[in-house]
Amino acid sequence: MKKRSLCYAIPSASFANGIVRVVVNLANALQNTGKYDITILALEPDGDGNLPLTEGIRLDTLQYEKNPAPGAASKIDKYRKITASLKAYFQTRRFALCVVSGKEYATFFHLACRKMGMPLVMWEHMNYAKGAPLKSEWTGMRIALRHFAAVVCLTKKDEKAYLAHKKSAAIRQIYNITTYRESPAPYCVQSKKIISVGYLNPIKGFDMALEAARMVFRRHPDWSWDIYGEGGERAALEKAIAEYGLENHVRLMGYCSDVAARYSEYAMFVMTSRKEGQGMVLLEAQKNHLPVVSFDILCGPSDVITDGGNGYLVPPFDTAVLAERICSLIEEPETREAFSLHACDCHAGFDPAYILSQWERLIYDCAKEN
Repeated sequence: MKKRSLCYAIPSASFANGIVRVVVNLANALQNTGKYDITILALEPDGDGNLPLTEGIRLDTLQYEKNPAPGAASKIDKYRKITASLKAYFQTRRFALCVVSGKEYATFFHLACRKMGMPLVMWEHMNYAKGAPLKSEWTGMRIALRHFAAVVCLTKKDEKAYLAHKKSAAIRQIYNITTYRESPAPYCVQSKKIISVGYLNPIKGFDMALEAARMVFRRHPDWSWDIYGEGGERAALEKAIAEYGLENHVRLMGYCSDVAARYSEYAMFVMTSRKEGQGMVLLEAQKNHLPVVSFDILCGPSDVITDGGNGYLVPPFDTAVLAERICSLIEEPETREAFSLHACDCHAGFDPAYILSQWERLIYDCAKEN
């Protein structure tokens, strides 16, 4: 059987990038079926290119000359060069299908490939609402909806948003494929520690975590909260920790390459993000039997949390309710144990074999005439 040639475009060849990790997981799974010849195309020359790819997957990097000067003219020049480089690349490499990770790149691919007859798929890694009007994400999303073969989104809520604005592109909701496995370690109900994980940047909302922490530790000074991750907000968060008098309760743990090995030390997982695509950290925490508390933001948490069943969904950015839910779990160990037992109840759609079958169906539908 002739193999289908597929291209997956990623932002860069850096495995520290969450989008790149997700794409690599899927590419490896598809390659292992023996049905496809897969190329990963990195759009920016960042990262060391050291991606854990299955044998046979090709890694290319888009070649274009960067303009070091700042400003709008430089940005337009960059966009023009990216489009020209994509056109040149696809004139020499032919694929049955190209999947573009991130709507901010959709415009470039449309302009470069519109006369080549190659179906394009946009893989949304955040959500429909992300992107300021007339900026690259906003424009790219509208171009993809009108001109691409399909748009893949991550969550049920986001699927509804895309369907409400559907043009010609097919809309498919497919969860990210993961390598998470359910931990054999039992839940530790005796733990008095809370865990959060994410980049230290504004979108992850750790400033609100600290606001909630002030209220939590007034009632439960014998508990603590560890935050794993690095980023540009570290200094601001350290300052807030000192101002709030939380030095003995909240610790910024830095980056941890194997945070999954730490979950068994904790009593619950808390997510305070302002926005997410899918919220992969919630899945990882649940695979490790942790009760979870999260803001009920636009996309992600409600797909894996049943409020009052395996965790709590909190009205977005209400730190007082967040603190109250955390305190409830602290004060009710039997509820924590019950949530732990049901942590993975919402994971049926996350089975890797099922996700792989969804992608194969999409590939067949989009590429069958190419």
